Amino acid sequence: MSRSRSSPDRAEAPPRGAAERTRLYLPFLLLAIVVTFTDLGGRSVHDMDVPRGAALAREMIQSGHWLVPRLAGEVYVNKPPLYIWLVALPSVLAGDVTPFRARLPAALALLARVLVAMGWARGRTGSDTVARITGLLLLSTLVFVWLGREAKLDMLAATLGFSGAALLDAAAHGRAPPRHHLWAGLLLGLALLTKGPLVLLVPVVVLLVGGEPGSDPWTRLKRARIGRTLGLAVLVGLAWFVPALVQGGSAYGEALLLDQAATRLAGAGNHL
Repeated sequence: MSRSRSSPDRAEAPPRGAAERTRLYLPFLLLAIVVTFTDLGGRSVHDMDVPRGAALAREMIQSGHWLVPRLAGEVYVNKPPLYIWLVALPSVLAGDVTPFRARLPAALALLARVLVAMGWARGRTGSDTVARITGLLLLSTLVFVWLGREAKLDMLAATLGFSGAALLDAAAHGRAPPRHHLWAGLLLGLALLTKGPLVLLVPVVVLLVGGEPGSDPWTRLKRARIGRTLGLAVLVGLAWFVPALVQGGSAYGEALLLDQAATRLAGAGNHL
């Protein structure tokens, strides 16, 4: 008989039917919708950092430069373009960028983050109570909710990286679905397209230091297929970066990957 991969100190979460999942998650989803979408488009997009995504999306639509974003006519090298695309695409169909559409990707990411966190908490502990506390903690944390209600890419990047890490953590402890590394790689690749290479550290750290009692870090990395997952994530990023490099030239690649990192490490960037 094969041994269970779960820790003996942890009660395994029993399988759930659709009705049970609905009872657990639906109240928190509804609460998150109210907290997130109330007056989401009623405020103007302001602050020195917040309107940047909206301005980039509008210029992307007007200029037709979808691979290499531009701001006031200048090539924008601070971040990859996924958040800008998610603002620009529905805005093309609707006619223009609005405060609501500029904030929508972050708002949807907040909803997903709450549900993923609840699922991860329940998977780790087997407790519906812990899952509910997790949801309440997130929805009552001011900075967390604020990031989901502003036109900033941070919530989207964090949710994609967090979701990939949750899936890999489940795989490391024997609870992931088949081909988990494909889904995790896609999520982390999209996170890479939102905020850059730093997000790939999140799942590695979780697997190395966040294991359940009695589990070995190297075994967790092997079960999670971390090499395949990160390789797929990089391929997703390259699917945009290579064509963007062809269009923007080597100077664009150097500015995005090297110059920006050197500037921030020197303490001279906009994130002091």
